[in-house]
Amino acid sequence: DAATGESLEAKLAESENSRLKELIQNPLRLWMLCQIWSSRQGTLPDTQAKLYASFIEYFYRWKEQIIKSYEKLCGTTVPECQELLHEALGELAKAAIDGKSSRFRLSYRLVSEYLGDRNDETSLLSLTLSLGWLNRVGIDFDEPEESVYAFYHATFQEYFAALAVKDWDYFLPRNHVDFPVVGKEYRIFEAQWKQVILLWLGLEGVNRKQKQEFIEALIGFEEGCNNFYGYRAYFLAAAGIGEFKDCSRADEIVATIIKWSCGCFNIEKQEW
Repeated sequence: DAATGESLEAKLAESENSRLKELIQNPLRLWMLCQIWSSRQGTLPDTQAKLYASFIEYFYRWKEQIIKSYEKLCGTTVPECQELLHEALGELAKAAIDGKSSRFRLSYRLVSEYLGDRNDETSLLSLTLSLGWLNRVGIDFDEPEESVYAFYHATFQEYFAALAVKDWDYFLPRNHVDFPVVGKEYRIFEAQWKQVILLWLGLEGVNRKQKQEFIEALIGFEEGCNNFYGYRAYFLAAAGIGEFKDCSRADEIVATIIKWSCGCFNIEKQEW
């Protein structure tokens, strides 16, 4: 459909959609955007999280009969099915990213812990496999009689993990002052969590106050290592404001990054 493709190209060429144009360099995201645009032309998502949310909405319309069959089988409503499924997939995704299994190859033992028995047609695992959110990708070398599973795509694993994070304390302990809190994880410094954090900041279901508090905690992060970790936290905040677009500190953060990169301009001497 050349006309639909051209209308999408024209929309992406508008300056306000420049960030989205960067996001869809990934082939999966480009395909997702094309499906969304084909089904409802008009507006485009302006964050990664909104892109994934729009695709999931499209995905469930595509798989409507599977959801309705499960609804009849279990006596639940479609929204309840989706909520339970997303919660379970989110907890599974978090466990995998945290290293409780190979991140991309999930053992049946781990999967069944969150989704139930694959032989039970009323289990969330049966629904997940029917929908295709998880797929069998091989056998478990430690337990050859068992299957190994993977998410539909690694980026959906990150998106579901973001949905399951209820408080930014999960990424950075709220009670951190200037020294590590014993027994708490500092996921803001773990590379595998960066994309989850960015998606979380773009979620419409997370209230603005939570996001603002998290950004404040990042830019005010203190430690006793010559600010090595403080800089890393600040740069994460700088990446995060691309997803959290109404952050009240956005201009200040951008100005600080430019200052660190270029120095200060001396008006009297007319030089940096």
